[in-house]
This record gives sequence, structure tokens and C-alpha cells, in this order.
Amino acid sequence: MIEITLDKNLDKETFLNFSKLKVEGVDFGKKIRDDHSEVTKENYNEYVDDFYAKHSDELESALKDTKECFNEIKNVFF
Repeated sequence: MIEITLDKNLDKETFLNFSKLKVEGVDFGKKIRDDHSEVTKENYNEYVDDFYAKHSDELESALKDTKECFNEIKNVFF
């Protein structure tokens, strides 16, 4: 079974892993900076915590939509 959840700790880890990553001309760090210009390696813990607090309704709505979409297509994959 696949469970789709929100995970602040995974988001923090993902930021650290991708903030300086460039692969075959794709600058993942730039995309993060473009979307979240205030986040840095020094403040990412607080930034992610604050983002979750300030955008909890949006995050929950996106999670709900993602689960609904997945439920519509999961039989194709499994």
C-alpha cells in the first residue's frame, strides 16, 4: 500500500540535498531559490516550519487533491 503524506522532516532533508545540486544542466537549487527566495542553509529548519504553519490549509488541500488523483489512476500501475 502507498501512503501519501506531508513530511516536514523529509522536506528539510530534501532542501539540503537539492539546494546545491546541478545535474546535466538542471540547477535544482535555482528552482528552490526562485520559488522560495528567503530560504537558506542557515534558516531552512525555521523556514520549513513556518511555511507549514502559514500554509497548512493549502498543503492539506494539495494533499487531498493528490490522494484523489492517485486513487483515480492507481489501478493502472498496480
